[in-house]
Amino acid sequence: MDVFKLKEEIKSEKEDILSQFRSGDINGRELTQNLSDLVDRRVTQLADHFFGDYKDQTALIFTGSNGRQEVCPESDMDIFVLVADETFNDGKFNQEFLESYSSLMLALTDVGLLKGVQTIRSLDECKQAILDDQTIWSSFIDNRLAWGSEELHNKTENFLNEIDHPVKLQFVREKLQERMTRLAKPENFSNVLYPNIKEGYGGLRDTQTIQWIGHTIDECEDISDLVEKGIITSNESIELQDAYDYLLTVRGAVACLISGHLKKQIGAPPHKLASLSLFFAVFS
Repeated sequence: MDVFKLKEEIKSEKEDILSQFRSGDINGRELTQNLSDLVDRRVTQLADHFFGDYKDQTALIFTGSNGRQEVCPESDMDIFVLVADETFNDGKFNQEFLESYSSLMLALTDVGLLKGVQTIRSLDECKQAILDDQTIWSSFIDNRLAWGSEELHNKTENFLNEIDHPVKLQFVREKLQERMTRLAKPENFSNVLYPNIKEGYGGLRDTQTIQWIGHTIDECEDISDLVEKGIITSNESIELQDAYDYLLTVRGAVACLISGHLKKQIGAPPHKLASLSLFFAVFS
């Protein structure tokens, strides 16, 4: 496989998607979905080539934005490697497995999909990581099988459902405290000149937190389930989804126009504002 040729193909496909977005042919939701589909296809292609011998013993699992299929133009890929217990030999991986794994990680990095080697976890290690760290837990709520053993992936899904209720309540308390801490930062205040689309008041993270808590306590898979459980009304769900999709569009627009720490904010340098205004004219 010519990895460098593949990198150029991915770059070209991504630019085609961004061009559709800039022209107004697709909105923010469709942008993130199409970029997610692009990553899905290429991860499958590379995993089949470099890691195919271990497909029944391994699961590549998307989490975070990849799990939600909300990949923004500058998003890092959220993925980890889950392995079956039989992959180990006296607590260690065999040399052939490690070589195949290293080749896959290198290829994913070379084509621009991955930054850094991802953690390999057994099922028990995955369970413990979820219980030890609420950020891993919430990230895994959004999990989705990227490639590999569906049976192995389902075991992690079952584990989330089997967690004791008091532990789930502690997770909720930690997520609410995390939100309070996040919103106490000056850059996330509601009245700042450059509001933070992702982390600020009413931003993407707030909606995601609602869904994480709904999933943990009431097994809600999406916003519509919150309505069925009586947590929010039908009108509120429409408003929430529309606002979320609009923020995805804004975030995509800013990512197309500027770089650096401002790419997650609505504000832009003065010389970019005219371009940003013209962009949103398409969606008005």
